[in-house]
Amino acid sequence: MKFTKAQLESAIIELLEAEGYPHVLGEATERQPQEVLIKADLRAFLAKQYAAEVNV
Repeated sequence: MKFTKAQLESAIIELLEAEGYPHVLGEATERQPQEVLIKADLRAFLAKQYAAEVNV
């Protein structure tokens, strides 16, 4: 049986989702082509990450 690129991608996506990382298709992201980070995602992550420290 041949292991295809599509099967590899699917396996990696499943592993990452099992670890809590959501899968989003590239064309579904809201960013400019020259931007590496998605600012809204970074802001949401930082707010969640440091929310406990702010409430201390």
